[in-house]
Amino acid sequence: MEIPYLNYLGLSEKPFGLTPDTDFYFDSETHKEALEHLKFFLGQREGIALIYGEVGSGKTILSRMFLNSLDKAVYNTALILNPIMDEEEFIKEIMGELGISWENSSKKSLLDNLSSFFIEEHKKGRDTILVIDESQVLSRKLLELIRIISNIETEKEKILHIVLFAQTEFMDTLHKPDMKNLSQRITVVYKLKHFSQKETRAYITFRLYKAGSKSSLHFSDGAVSLIYKASQGCPRLINMICDRCMLVLYSQSENIVSDKTVKSVINDESVIFLKRTGSGARLSRKYLIPLGIIVFLLLCLVFSFFYTDAIHKWMDYSRKKASQIKTTETPITTSSKTSQSSCPSYIISAESGEYVLICEKDTRTVQLYKKGDSGFDLLKSFPCVIGKIHSYNQHYEDPSIPEGVFFLTKFIAIDGLRPVYGYGAYVLNFPNLLNFKEGKKDGWIWLHGHSKDKGLRSNPENTKLGIAIGNDSMKEIHAIIGQMGTPFVIVRKIDYIENTVRENIKREVLSFLASWKQSWESTNTERLLAHYSNGFIGNQREGLDVFKQIKEKVNKTKRFIRIDIEKPCIFLSPVSGETVAVVRFRQKYSSDNFSDESIKVLYLQKKGTEWKIIGEDTLSSSDTLKFEQF
Repeated sequence: MEIPYLNYLGLSEKPFGLTPDTDFYFDSETHKEALEHLKFFLGQREGIALIYGEVGSGKTILSRMFLNSLDKAVYNTALILNPIMDEEEFIKEIMGELGISWENSSKKSLLDNLSSFFIEEHKKGRDTILVIDESQVLSRKLLELIRIISNIETEKEKILHIVLFAQTEFMDTLHKPDMKNLSQRITVVYKLKHFSQKETRAYITFRLYKAGSKSSLHFSDGAVSLIYKASQGCPRLINMICDRCMLVLYSQSENIVSDKTVKSVINDESVIFLKRTGSGARLSRKYLIPLGIIVFLLLCLVFSFFYTDAIHKWMDYSRKKASQIKTTETPITTSSKTSQSSCPSYIISAESGEYVLICEKDTRTVQLYKKGDSGFDLLKSFPCVIGKIHSYNQHYEDPSIPEGVFFLTKFIAIDGLRPVYGYGAYVLNFPNLLNFKEGKKDGWIWLHGHSKDKGLRSNPENTKLGIAIGNDSMKEIHAIIGQMGTPFVIVRKIDYIENTVRENIKREVLSFLASWKQSWESTNTERLLAHYSNGFIGNQREGLDVFKQIKEKVNKTKRFIRIDIEKPCIFLSPVSGETVAVVRFRQKYSSDNFSDESIKVLYLQKKGTEWKIIGEDTLSSSDTLKFEQF
């Protein structure tokens, strides 16, 4: 088919086609990193690798570039482009790609023949590489078959190497419990990123050059900026926008793509690939909300008609249960749900079911909150006595308990304590990074019980390690809070923020974390350090210069780094001054030669519109005290 704009624009072929053509392969930073991961994967003779990314991120062309880079004298290769098939067809497809003949036989016989081929080829010095594109459509049976054939190996090493290329939703499949056996065999994982604006310009220029452009045809800076914003750096969308721009130039007898040209393409109603919703979707939304309200009201009427008696009985029962609640200390109050809009300002986000303790100095209470489906609920408020910091090595002019966001790192049972601490004690991570910056570099703060033979408030000296609550209260908290890392916030007086403010902070911090994670995984030290403030202090209390030296040294030894951030919870420091967020999460670190898992705390400071990391802590139960000295 003749393309009308080629002759007019002086092009020998279409520059922005959608077919994955290796002649037009652009060696972007992310594709280069992906190929490096696969090179490492083969060098380590691993079993399964996964390259995944959004639709249109260049997975298919990357799979072909990977296969083209292989030495055919060393590797047999098989490429499966469309894995929508049953198990027998899948095996035959692999055998056909490898040139293995077969007769009508059982699945077991086919597998045996395939296995024999792998082993015989390995003896000749040739391993086999199986590349599967569009892996997100693989059925559960085929995924199990892939796991089985990945076990074909010698006593010492893998002889079949499988590379999966998939869209991002494939990760959801792998995270399911029944996929554990397969996911544990995937040793190299890399996510393709979209282009930066700088790469977008280079990509457009490269494709024009490959298509025969002699420089009269070009895109203005404003045009590239608009294309980048509209496409978010996705290669396929860049191609689709640019191709439409070529048609506009031809129709208007021009040879420069301006921002006006791009706007006309983006705003064109016929360009459906940039439209999030069409007229049908708008029509649906027009009626969806009223329809939903009508259905909800009807359900309420039906429910109230049939279940009125049951509701009344449940309310009576709830009132009776509430009146039966008794405690041994002076009053422990139970509270109804706290709405999200009136939640303490220090709690920004947490995982559903997570508990948070807040000690309010003015009311001398320890309040227990729980993250529910609709917000943070105040469960109970316990009376407390607030003591002081205890330290052998540092004299504090003001040893009063400081405000701040802390975390429980260990629980010491009654048999490991002096009787003065009652039922038991939680150890807080004092001094934390912010305390260290204030000059508090030593000491301990505990949350503990009290002597059984004395009342809670009768001997304040017994709270020299921090904060004391009743023994029954301690038992109740200990029965609820089993995990270490539970947040413990100490404030002078609780204040509140609106939910919209909370959501904005949460969105900003999570976006910052994602950027920080990606920069770390890039092994680009400068890119990583852009997330840190000049006054940064690490968990070994090293400054930024030392931290930089460590990262540069480590990154030189890494072929890849993978960071997983799980269960992040975000708090605002109650200490007056700059806006500081305290973020706690489970960090899983893995690289080609090391792996580790820890509970990490980052301290982020906001200046203007930018967040920067001012310090970090690692929570570890191994960093415990010699408790017998107390």
